[in-house]
Amino acid sequence: MHDARRKPQAPMRAALLAGAIASVVAALVSLPLRSPHDGLLNAGSVTTGALVLALAAGYLWRALSERANAPSLFAAAMGAGFLAWVSAAFAAETQLARMVSFTVPLAAIVFGGVALLTPMLAPIASRRWVALAAVAVAVAVGAAFAGNGDAESGRLELPPRADYSRVHIRRGSGAPNAIPNAINARHRRAGRLARQTPPPVTSLGCGRGRSPAGASR
Repeated sequence: MHDARRKPQAPMRAALLAGAIASVVAALVSLPLRSPHDGLLNAGSVTTGALVLALAAGYLWRALSERANAPSLFAAAMGAGFLAWVSAAFAAETQLARMVSFTVPLAAIVFGGVALLTPMLAPIASRRWVALAAVAVAVAVGAAFAGNGDAESGRLELPPRADYSRVHIRRGSGAPNAIPNAINARHRRAGRLARQTPPPVTSLGCGRGRSPAGASR
């Protein structure tokens, strides 16, 4: 009687154990990836989604575990679920940028991990504490890294003004000092012309009150 009660729970525990392992891996892989939305898609939500998928996979594995080709059917169902997720991610890419690049690799880890590990871990997951400990570790990892996003600040800020007084421009660098050099050269030429221009010469033949034109007449 005790074995009859425990047997239906073993597939569920195996799927939860597999999902917990896959969720930890996916949460760690998600850290260097750029999330479309740090508040919605982060290590915490990745862990939660993986455990929910593992719970649903546990029901499916329990329904298929008595069949001879159960692993193949289970893997095919997980593959179909992954393809459905990829289609949804491409559809959501029109609204959230980087939806495909962020979620598809993580979905591949979770779906693939649950599909491969659930049949393999069925003998180990017969003990309840193993699955519970794995789920607890997965939840702790997801909660610890849930706030690690790639956004630096939640405020819109202008970039800091550059302090050009501290910028060292190497002599002969060309473009950075082209305008100041042109201005300085213009001032130097104007100074030389001012020094070289002789004073105006007054015509000796002009009487007082008479113009040079009148004197020539």
